[in-house]
Amino acid sequence: MVKRIVIHHEEIQIVFKTDPELKDAALEKAKHEGMTLKAVLCSAMRAYVNDEMVMKMTRREEEYEEEDGLPKAKAPPQKSKKQIAKKKKEKEEILSPIIQNSKSKNKK
Repeated sequence: MVKRIVIHHEEIQIVFKTDPELKDAALEKAKHEGMTLKAVLCSAMRAYVNDEMVMKMTRREEEYEEEDGLPKAKAPPQKSKKQIAKKKKEKEEILSPIIQNSKSKNKK
């Protein structure tokens, strides 16, 4: 008699909304790399839990008026045109080749 060990691995469904273009680009890239979008998202969650991917949130500093003690938000610092151009260039550089190719096709 052969003994079989069955391991039941429970899964839960996660539903969230995202930008359709981002989802399509991620799905296309995952397919191109031979993966499913589920595998990409699960590995991202696993990396986050294992401190292999770090995300950071910072608190907005606030000024407090002496009179009523209510917070008054500081105005965000103004960025120069040079800083804006640099940030735009950085975003373009981190796009995947698939997204870059589809953008160049759309421009033609």
